[in-house]
Amino acid sequence: MVGEGIFLQAYDETHLRVQPGQEITTESRIKEALRAFPYGHLARLAQGALPQTPSEVSLLLIGMLISSESSPAQARSSASGEAFSIYTLVNCMPPPYGGVSVHVDRLHRRLTADGILSTVCSTLQVVSPRQGVKVCASRYYANYQWLFREGPFVRADLFHAHGLLAFALPALAMSYRSRGVLFTFHDQMIHQSWSEANLLDRIAMKALFARSNFLPIAVSPRVREQLLAIGLPGNRIKVIHAFIPPSLDGSPELPGEIEMFLRTHAPVLSVYGFHCYVVNGLDAPGFDMSITLMSRLVRTYPHAGLVVLNPGAELTPERMAYLRKLVADFHLQPNVLFVTEGADHFIKIFAKSTIYLRPTAQDGDAVAVREALAFGIPVVASDVAYRPKEAILFRSRDQADFERAVYSVLEDLPARRQALAGHCPDDQYQALVQVYRNLLKPNNSTPTHR
Repeated sequence: MVGEGIFLQAYDETHLRVQPGQEITTESRIKEALRAFPYGHLARLAQGALPQTPSEVSLLLIGMLISSESSPAQARSSASGEAFSIYTLVNCMPPPYGGVSVHVDRLHRRLTADGILSTVCSTLQVVSPRQGVKVCASRYYANYQWLFREGPFVRADLFHAHGLLAFALPALAMSYRSRGVLFTFHDQMIHQSWSEANLLDRIAMKALFARSNFLPIAVSPRVREQLLAIGLPGNRIKVIHAFIPPSLDGSPELPGEIEMFLRTHAPVLSVYGFHCYVVNGLDAPGFDMSITLMSRLVRTYPHAGLVVLNPGAELTPERMAYLRKLVADFHLQPNVLFVTEGADHFIKIFAKSTIYLRPTAQDGDAVAVREALAFGIPVVASDVAYRPKEAILFRSRDQADFERAVYSVLEDLPARRQALAGHCPDDQYQALVQVYRNLLKPNNSTPTHR
């Protein structure tokens, strides 16, 4: 296990110029460490290279040492009367509207509304600034910068990292300072991500699992199985899916063009994906399958409509041009609407759809699937990932099986809707808050400092 001893040894091997009897403050250690180590080392390590000198080891680990000496957080009382603060590290906040960013955004808003001191740090630029959300270390080697530029100044009872394995180092650092650390694993391809991660991140994650004040969360049973498959201990892994209900009241009115399309087409199918990314040569969101489906569907339902929700389309202009050409080749221009802006109102489109399509070639827990089900909208989804039992599944990338599943819903639509009447996926907010409170209980082991 990586312990405090190696942090102290690494610190002793740095070139800090401190005079005898001089007090070494946290701030002076940080400034001197940043001055002493050229950023060339940092860039080389960020590219996956292993540390080759004591200085490079120090560069990665000194932040863990100095952060343990900062004063504890000043929390405020929550609505429940329990006082704690939480700091969350995530790759991005909406927009873009991916499942992880939406989950963290809704969790942050609920915590703040309940009077819990919540701070979210995004390593990518936040397009829509909001209370308690900040941008940190938004450069190529963001995770290493975080250890020095942000981490030493974080004062929170709890630290919660989401998604990226590269956040293992910040999480490990905070386990020596915060009362509790959580890491939510959203990636259902974690086994592959683990094999591609650099060795330092893997070592840090294994060390994190050995910390007594650490709690791992998997968003589905499949993610937990993946964690066990890569050799991480499963005795403390909690399975808590990422659904926190949306609010239609807070979303803007639909633009007139979209409202008109929804009123003049039936049935209306919707499909969502953040830009048209390709994985292993396959259209990851399944936009191509959805358009091909429509070419068949209009023969039976000539007024059918497909809404392609594609924020970030500008990131893949060639792929977007291909999809528009596919629509033209099938003569589907009157039946297909591309929506690439205004993601704040996407949930209203889900709520007004006849069927929500999720024909993904790669996926996570898919918050959008649970959202559609919460609105009583039948969902047809690929079997590439764990799905709620209410979803109708088809074999991933099997066009014929996809079309069979969609037709089966349309042919029995009243019964399908009736089966979802009153359905409400479990709101996981209270489950997460309870996990936080349990981690803060006095009988939970807390780190000791040297």
